[in-house]
Amino acid sequence: MLTSSGFGEAKKREEMRYFFVVFSCIGIILSGWAQGAELDPFVLPSEKQGMQNQHNKKAPSQKESAVEESVYERFKTRIKQLDVQEKEKWLLSFQDKKEKAIKKEAWDEVKHYQRLLELLEKSKAGQ
Repeated sequence: MLTSSGFGEAKKREEMRYFFVVFSCIGIILSGWAQGAELDPFVLPSEKQGMQNQHNKKAPSQKESAVEESVYERFKTRIKQLDVQEKEKWLLSFQDKKEKAIKKEAWDEVKHYQRLLELLEKSKAGQ
């Protein structure tokens, strides 16, 4: 049996245990919050978009080519088989695509269509 002094000690131990659990939880929450802070400085979404646009606007160097040379060689062979009307259709189509690529600032595409247009022009001049 518990005496009155034993009952008081048990209640004190239970209160101590309760405070220990509560303060431990608070400590864990606060330490997680302090460590969970962002390491990089905050950048607004509009600023991120601006940085991406600047990166995308870089024009490719003259040495780089997104298209293999063999594609242009096959194209030269193909346009030799076309009549003048077909070449005109292709010229108009490639000019339109080049203009759209310029608006999108897709410089690899612009370079590609420019090269195709040059090949078509040379082919027309040769006929």
